[in-house]
Amino acid sequence: MQIRLSWQMLAAVLIFLVALFIVGRSITRLVTGPGQASGAVATAAPAHDALPSAVPLSPTGSPAVSPSASPTALPASPTALPASPTALPTPAPSPTSPEPTATVAAPPTATPALPPSPVPTAAPAAVRVVAQGFAQAEANVTYAFTIQNPNPDLIARDTRYQIVAYDGSGIVLRTDSGLIAIIGAGQQTGVVGELTLSAGRQVARIEVVLGRGLFVQAVPLPPISAENVAIVPGEIPVVTGILRSPYQQDLEDLAVVAILYDAGGSIIGGGSATVPFLPGLGQAAAEVPVHYAGEPAGIELYPQISTLLSP
Repeated sequence: MQIRLSWQMLAAVLIFLVALFIVGRSITRLVTGPGQASGAVATAAPAHDALPSAVPLSPTGSPAVSPSASPTALPASPTALPASPTALPTPAPSPTSPEPTATVAAPPTATPALPPSPVPTAAPAAVRVVAQGFAQAEANVTYAFTIQNPNPDLIARDTRYQIVAYDGSGIVLRTDSGLIAIIGAGQQTGVVGELTLSAGRQVARIEVVLGRGLFVQAVPLPPISAENVAIVPGEIPVVTGILRSPYQQDLEDLAVVAILYDAGGSIIGGGSATVPFLPGLGQAAAEVPVHYAGEPAGIELYPQISTLLSP
């Protein structure tokens, strides 16, 4: 059976499809925007395939019109494809300056404290012999010398000495030795002793040899003064004088040395003795037997203390 369609029916269907396409495209543009209009066209194109496959004819030979013969209605609006997300431009990373790195200072290394270097001090000056001499009467020889401590802030202690007696040819006739307990800072003292020679020996000179001794820090050590010193002639001449003590304590068995000088300042003799008692801050008389050769022109009296005293 041959199905014939009138040209009016076909024109109507075509006009309907075109109108439907235009309406769908407009709706697509309104809904999705211009970016997806092309997608709507592509989706609406298959609407041409919606024509009916067969149209029944009426008994008169013209096609029968029935509700079922109407063309299949297309959906009101084509299915819009989902819009692809528009990629936003990614800003290029701006060059960033490197973050400053905090520099952690190393803790200071503790330097071990060094012991203070000792301050060098000048070596004390050695005690020295100021003058020396002797007097000989037959086999008996009296020697005497004065010694000085030049250090103004040091006391000389335990200074040893040796006396050597020579004849004219340099032969040693006799020796003697002793110890000087204390010489005050910057002070001077005297030493007197005796030698006994073999018969017929004559001393031409003497020599004083001093040891180094010890030095300690000076303390107040005022000397014991001697006043009214004089020589009293006699079978055994004596030197007398008055001793005055600057110390609080009493002194017992105080050694006293007398030295005699000629007019030229040379030592020509001397002697030593012991004062039994000298009261504190008081006075006592001293009497010292002496031996000398020639005419004395000067006398020195030296009280000698053996321990450090407090004024």
